[in-house]
Amino acid sequence: MEYGFIVTNDVLAQKAKDVRPEDIPFRQVQAPRQVSATIVLRTDSDSLPVMSFGKAEIEGNAGRLVRFFQSKGGWGPFTLVELKEFYVSRGWRLDGDILFGLDKDWSDWAGKYRGNLVRKAPKKQLAVTDVFILWSAGRSEEVRAVWDAS
Repeated sequence: MEYGFIVTNDVLAQKAKDVRPEDIPFRQVQAPRQVSATIVLRTDSDSLPVMSFGKAEIEGNAGRLVRFFQSKGGWGPFTLVELKEFYVSRGWRLDGDILFGLDKDWSDWAGKYRGNLVRKAPKKQLAVTDVFILWSAGRSEEVRAVWDAS
């Protein structure tokens, strides 16, 4: 892993290699607000600025993963234990799959979504892909353009 991430495409890798975790912006935090008798809108302080990942749940998982890499000071292989320890240190809940939507393709009533953005790396570790990095940086159109051209 020359760049600290898994390369899925040489063109995408060249685009992703200069993206640093600390350069990825996050949305402003807003308190939950009641919009009707049954609906409460919640915002996540660790959500990314654009909906690149398809669903709010995935967006939150991706945002928290970017926060993890910001704390590490760069992209690189990691273990699930390290990620869980980071979650605990931030006071985040560990219920459910903290890599949901990122480690494999998935679907729901609205459609099919491309996952596989976190993959196995050497030494029983995990690593993000170049696509994850570019999507996190709000550059999903560049990814789609490369995919469409190939």
